[in-house]
Amino acid sequence: MIATVAASLLLTQSSTVTDDRDVIRTVLLSFFKHEKWYSPDWKPKDFVVLRPTYADKSRLDFGVAITNMETLVQSDLDWAKANPKKVTRGFVEEAKQKLGVLLYVQKESMSGMGLTLGKAVPLTKLQWGKKIVVSDEYGRKFGKGSSALTAQAYMPSYSRNGRYAIVRLTVPWSIHSSSITYLLARDRNQWQQLLVTPVFFT
Repeated sequence: MIATVAASLLLTQSSTVTDDRDVIRTVLLSFFKHEKWYSPDWKPKDFVVLRPTYADKSRLDFGVAITNMETLVQSDLDWAKANPKKVTRGFVEEAKQKLGVLLYVQKESMSGMGLTLGKAVPLTKLQWGKKIVVSDEYGRKFGKGSSALTAQAYMPSYSRNGRYAIVRLTVPWSIHSSSITYLLARDRNQWQQLLVTPVFFT
């Protein structure tokens, strides 16, 4: 299913510079589709608070970023092979599909000319959405009785042909934290989410 989506997207050649906020906003809006693993206490009716500074001032090379995603997915497959009684067939099939998409994108993303760069503009200057707030105020309540989820973004990585982007966020998970990495594809100047690899720290 995931591989079919990746292959069927009508992707267009991009300009050489992409606004980082566009891909970050796409990722943040996906939170409101109620993915339970974002945070056990957070609900889509609550706010997402984006910290106004990037987690790292350097931009990771796309090839390195996608290889890191492949390593995470392969780790899931290795763990499933070593613990067959603890996993379902669906878990293994999804991991295999993700790996297939990543390998496809890794090969296809090298087409095109030049290198796509990201435009590292201030995160405060964009209309993010009614439930997305850019703030560095911890513990503040946004909205009546709401429980905000704080996220911090790393600078996105882009493929050489400008068709793909990888975005990494850190968000709290219970009393710990998690790192969530997204692979996005551009379809007629709109970014779409292809897959996600979350990692939880305990």
